[in-house]
Amino acid sequence: MIFPKFKGVYINFAMKKEGLQFDTAVYSMIGGMRLPIDVSSDTVTGPGSSRAGSSGDVIPSGSVSSSLPVKPKSTEAWDNQMEQVRKNPNDIKQWDILFKMLDDHVLENYDPETLVSTLSESFKKFSSDAYLELLSRFPLLTNYWKNFSIFEYKLNGVKASIEVLSKAVDSHPYSISLWADYLSALISELQESTDQQTEIEFIRSQFQLGLKYNGMNFLSHPLWDKLFEFERSLSDGSDDDIFWLFLKVTKIPLYSYAQYYQTFSEINKKFSLEDLFSVEEHPESILNEYLQKFNKETTDDLSVVERHQIIDDYSYKMFSRTQAKVNEKWTYESAITKPEFSLEVEEPKEYENWVTYLDYEIECYNKSKESSESTSNSSTQYKLVVNLFERALVPNCLSGKLWLKYISFLNSSDVDFSTIDSVYDRAIHKYVPMDENTIRFNYISFLQKSGKHEKAISYLFQLIQLFGGLKPNYPYYQKDDYIKGVEIFLETFSSSVDHEQFEKSLQKFIAEYFNKRKPKEQKGHKKDDVEDAKFDIPDTFQPIVKLWNDDSIVIAVDKHLKFMLMSSSTASIRHFFNKYHQESPLQDCTKFWSFYVQFEGKYQHNMKNLKMVKDYIKTKSQLPKVVVDALLGLNYDIVSANLADVLENNVNNGRSDDTLISYDRDISDSLVVNSSWRKRLAMKSFAVDTSKARGGEDDIYLKYLKSRIGHAGVTIENTPEITNRLSGKWISLDSNKLEVPPFPTFKNVEKASQPIPYPTDL
Repeated sequence: MIFPKFKGVYINFAMKKEGLQFDTAVYSMIGGMRLPIDVSSDTVTGPGSSRAGSSGDVIPSGSVSSSLPVKPKSTEAWDNQMEQVRKNPNDIKQWDILFKMLDDHVLENYDPETLVSTLSESFKKFSSDAYLELLSRFPLLTNYWKNFSIFEYKLNGVKASIEVLSKAVDSHPYSISLWADYLSALISELQESTDQQTEIEFIRSQFQLGLKYNGMNFLSHPLWDKLFEFERSLSDGSDDDIFWLFLKVTKIPLYSYAQYYQTFSEINKKFSLEDLFSVEEHPESILNEYLQKFNKETTDDLSVVERHQIIDDYSYKMFSRTQAKVNEKWTYESAITKPEFSLEVEEPKEYENWVTYLDYEIECYNKSKESSESTSNSSTQYKLVVNLFERALVPNCLSGKLWLKYISFLNSSDVDFSTIDSVYDRAIHKYVPMDENTIRFNYISFLQKSGKHEKAISYLFQLIQLFGGLKPNYPYYQKDDYIKGVEIFLETFSSSVDHEQFEKSLQKFIAEYFNKRKPKEQKGHKKDDVEDAKFDIPDTFQPIVKLWNDDSIVIAVDKHLKFMLMSSSTASIRHFFNKYHQESPLQDCTKFWSFYVQFEGKYQHNMKNLKMVKDYIKTKSQLPKVVVDALLGLNYDIVSANLADVLENNVNNGRSDDTLISYDRDISDSLVVNSSWRKRLAMKSFAVDTSKARGGEDDIYLKYLKSRIGHAGVTIENTPEITNRLSGKWISLDSNKLEVPPFPTFKNVEKASQPIPYPTDL
């Protein structure tokens, strides 16, 4: 079977696109990079996976004798450019420079008339790998997929180019443009097939798949038009297959709805009323309603004129509903100016337009569910909303907020677990950047609500490991997200075991962690610290033992102290303080010190212990000054409220209590006045050696600071001085005549250019 109208369609398209220039922009993803993708093991296949495969030759990697000289490093320009690309793989401008080099090399070694090239297999593989590396990272770059297919056409022919387009529609299935190119390429090769009937069925299946993703798209008319054209070329003048397609498309609000209705009205009278109503939810009731209007029992009793009137009336009602929907949608469609993914900076207004459009469609869907009309209308509206979300996520795929909005809609629509899980999977593992992790933590809640508890815990541990910088391919520590993951773990763990087991496990976690920090000769556990090498917790929670760090262990300590306050004895709580208060993670832990100030002061009213805790905070803790001041303020309030106990119990060993007297000095911002602050800074100072000082560390530190007054680290004596200052000259506000002061004059101006005498001890 020959199809002359499709002969050379794809080849002509490829040649017209030759030399296509793309806009470039530098884009740097906030928060670093996504997890790297192994391009060398790419096994992505398109909807036409039976046609997918590698067109390039594979070079075997045999062993090389050690006596052979080392292979010299390549000096090709594109190799050097690839190194630049990999330094910043999000810089699309560098990618464009690389592809321009590859294109220029192809033009030098390619004859467009004979379609013959003299390019090496290594160059072909390098070029294909380069495109795949970019498109694996950013699979929604439509123009680069097209350029890749043209490139493959020049290098390896039509079949290789079709394989690229097959991968393109698989990676970016919501691109109408890519589907149109892919289907055009398949049709253009149909006449070369030895089994045309099998090929026709395959092309039809690809049309169905493309329309499954894009059939409800307001701008999907290129796909529908191509399908009608293809089916007409096979029909030999019959409208049977075309009728069913038009019966479906005329109910979808599309840009070309009027054109489709006009064609449908020309062929619909060739078919029966039963065929016409077959797509309705209750076709018999509609048919009976029309028969009653004409006082007929069956369709056989209808005349030709009556049957045509019914067809026209039904078709017009269908057209009117579609037209009304199109007019409503056009308000929102006309506001969308950038429907494709781009690495340019996102415009907030464009995002707002998508959200407004989505809110409108969701409202229509909610109304359709509440109305008493057929459920088919609700089903159609649901598909419109889903398709619009998928369209909106193409230019906004990096927005975790929009993905969560999509998931929220699916949850409200009572869809199955796998549908929502697949959306989470795409968002988390393909698109949302690593600095926007609300959706990743949201996924844990979704799994738990769906009864997938083990999967939720396993995924949580993966997140904690990832954000803790413990994965070799992502060694970046994201403190806030790591801590949030640990907090979710502790909440999940506490709800999964009884209170006693949870408290006991926390105690073991803490004891084991701080024991590991000790020097080897100091290690050792008492029996009440850690009884077993393996913690007595469910197996699903065991991985946390290897994921603690200084930031997370303090969260466990805080939770453990709160549990101890409810169930443990006072002695146990004080024993915990004596044992761990000098550990460095707790030295700057605000919650730890706040707990013990309140425990001794508010709960136990032990003013002597409170004073000891307060004195340690003042002089030895590593807390920020603002926190120390807040805790001293809390201590001041507690002592003031319990002054009788302070005096009666002789907290200061016979001396009058200095807590109230020294409060202002202890919170002063002057290092001269605030000796406790001086002492804390001296302990942490790297510039002053206080190791040999005996009780005068703060004085040594103060002397050091005084020698550097005026500059953080450099003494400057060459500053010019103003000789005619305005200070001391009063200006009368009653006078209407104000004298303009003279310009300032300086002395020692020449010293400003002299070299700065940097100190040698910094």
